[in-house]
Amino acid sequence: MERRAVAVFTGSTILLLAMLTFGLMTILVKAQALTTIVSGWMTQPVVLDGRITTPGEWSDTIPVYLVLSHSVAGAMRDKTRVWIKNDLTYFYVLVSVPWPANDIDAADHFAMEFRVDLKDDSISIHANNALSDGQTDETGKWSEDTKRIPPGTTDIEGRASYDGVFYWFEFRRKFNTIDRCDVVLVPGQSYRNVGLVFYDSSPTKTRYSVSPVLEFAPVLPSITSAAPEQDAIVRVSLVNFTASITGHISRVVLVVDKEYNMSFNERTGMYEASLRLADGTYKWHVRAFGVLGNVTKISERSLVVDQKGTLAPILPWYVTYWYVPTGAVAAVVAIAAVMISRRGPPKPPMKPAEVKPLRVEPPPRPPTREQLLKELYELYRSGRIAETAYRRLKKKYET
Repeated sequence: MERRAVAVFTGSTILLLAMLTFGLMTILVKAQALTTIVSGWMTQPVVLDGRITTPGEWSDTIPVYLVLSHSVAGAMRDKTRVWIKNDLTYFYVLVSVPWPANDIDAADHFAMEFRVDLKDDSISIHANNALSDGQTDETGKWSEDTKRIPPGTTDIEGRASYDGVFYWFEFRRKFNTIDRCDVVLVPGQSYRNVGLVFYDSSPTKTRYSVSPVLEFAPVLPSITSAAPEQDAIVRVSLVNFTASITGHISRVVLVVDKEYNMSFNERTGMYEASLRLADGTYKWHVRAFGVLGNVTKISERSLVVDQKGTLAPILPWYVTYWYVPTGAVAAVVAIAAVMISRRGPPKPPMKPAEVKPLRVEPPPRPPTREQLLKELYELYRSGRIAETAYRRLKKKYET
């Protein structure tokens, strides 16, 4: 009995350890998944009144839905929405925190925490519109910048409100406040140690937080793909040009004979332009202009528009034969040999067949390079192919 009890205990212990290990692994994996917030480039003015004043006020950035949580109390039931945008001087933040009307308090507040070069800095705005700007010292003690020696300044502006369902916190701060107590932030840079925190000042004083990566605008534009491909041949006059571009962009243009603006298609996520072009060969490229005026572009590409088939004609059979890969020929021969071997030996005839002398026809020899060039020249001289096609094919045969 004792031996069985020990065995059961040992098995249960192993199972428990396995479950704990799996749970720990799950927690670690979740902890490693960081959310990245890319701020918008500010094109719409903001009125710091603790609400969305006009429909267009925050239309130049996209809200991010975040789950704020507490180590003991767990995650908040509903997600918090956060809008962030900036210009070269200020960054602006709008936060919408779902909160029950029977639990609001003047001391409830939202804070934003930065840790840069081992220096901690935080700004916060309370439900009663009180503003705080502080720093954590080497001992872990937090204090207001205005109470440090020598004193700093409170470098946050903003307002808060409550509409019966949501707390709204709207504020801004300079990237460089010229206050020795504050960390210096830089537009276009990413920061990993950013804390977004909502403090519930009820008797439990619960701190709900999340720590995303924050990337301030502007992100330099980058052209990741474009179409048509290099040396493409188009058989219609209406040519569609597309480009996939990331970053903060002010304008995208297509350059053919002149510049054409490309428009963004929200359904495809591509910048697009369509041009009606006559038959001919064209050089084109795409340029993307960043919000600060910087420009990136793709290498110039060649495009042939050929509706009539005169610029890229159907080639004679021997041109195709000339370019058949030897590997493909070897594969066909090997497959044929296997198929013949599976047929088995032929059945003997009833009487000996009459033996006739075998006449072997030599296979046609492919034309030489000189013959190809001569035939190509005759096609060009007779007007059957255009000069552009002649030069392109001549260049291929000579290489």
